[in-house]
Amino acid sequence: MATQIVCIGDSITFGLNIDNNYPLQLQELLDSSHRVTNLGVSGCTACSMGLFAQPYRDHPQWQEALDCMTPDLCIFLLGTNDAHKEVYNDGDFLKAFKVEYREILNVLKIKYQRLIVMIPPPCLNGNDGDHRSDILKQWSQLIPELTDGLEIDVVSLFELFGADAPVEEYYMDNVHPNEKGYKMIAEALRDTIMTTTTTIFEERPSHVLTTKARSALLSIISTLHSEAHVVDVGCGLNLSGYLETASRQRSDCNFVGIDVEFLGPSATHQLSENLQVILHDHEKECLPSTLKEISPSVAMFTFFGVDLTASLCQRALESLSEDGGMFVTWYRGGASDHLAPLVALGISMEAHPEDKELYVGRRTVA
Repeated sequence: MATQIVCIGDSITFGLNIDNNYPLQLQELLDSSHRVTNLGVSGCTACSMGLFAQPYRDHPQWQEALDCMTPDLCIFLLGTNDAHKEVYNDGDFLKAFKVEYREILNVLKIKYQRLIVMIPPPCLNGNDGDHRSDILKQWSQLIPELTDGLEIDVVSLFELFGADAPVEEYYMDNVHPNEKGYKMIAEALRDTIMTTTTTIFEERPSHVLTTKARSALLSIISTLHSEAHVVDVGCGLNLSGYLETASRQRSDCNFVGIDVEFLGPSATHQLSENLQVILHDHEKECLPSTLKEISPSVAMFTFFGVDLTASLCQRALESLSEDGGMFVTWYRGGASDHLAPLVALGISMEAHPEDKELYVGRRTVA
């Protein structure tokens, strides 16, 4: 049975004057094992207080969301229409917003197996005299607090769209995304759905790829020659985050994921035919003997969330193609001493132009 994904929100979810909204694009990015339903209502609010209040819970779509027979995943985005000058610096409204927003989250958390909350994007043209930008910035700080302790995934559209300097090319008007903006939302959601991380732009485990790193890595893989091998050491949390996507996009290449355990959706659904997973104890400081059986030569190694010991790097180097094999490593926060074992082996590691936290080194033969 397909995983049911229900999208709750205002006109940014519904798609104002645009056909290709984020729920439709998300459906296109996911396979047939997912079914995305758009329950967005234009003009609706999270809070019942305020001059322009249109509480989402007063609309039939709210009941439809609660009546879902297979409540697998809910994506929630409200708050943009709550941001009006009438409520700027209104302590009573802020208190009511906090209470009602949290009530909604509590209900959805009980109903759905998984909940993703999106922080509203900034408006394009600054305050325009109505303080909307100020309030939306306040929401970007408040909403993570309201999700605290509920084990909810958070995707910050406020950061994604440029925060205090929103990027005009993603907007149709002052508030609503255009097709390019919706594509960016859908891709961020796809990445979150296919991982177990709790946030996508806030503090996160150092071994869980950001959207930027994932995009850069997929662009590298797109350039590999046919029948190349990609070996990911320490891929557990990223298996569904990029490795499965890469294996489907490059069906002419072979992919191997090595880790002590594998987390996320990959444990419960069919992997690509060209993707192999190997459980291995990293404490042995070497790659599994299974790797010796791979033929032709490996073209690329990626390291995420593992300590690059000298013996691990030496074994990887021995397995790489002699005519230009590649190393890729990524650490949250950028370059650090973890590159030293690779540099000691003569691999010059350079930051990728799309993501300065992703380092690439190519083996060359004199």
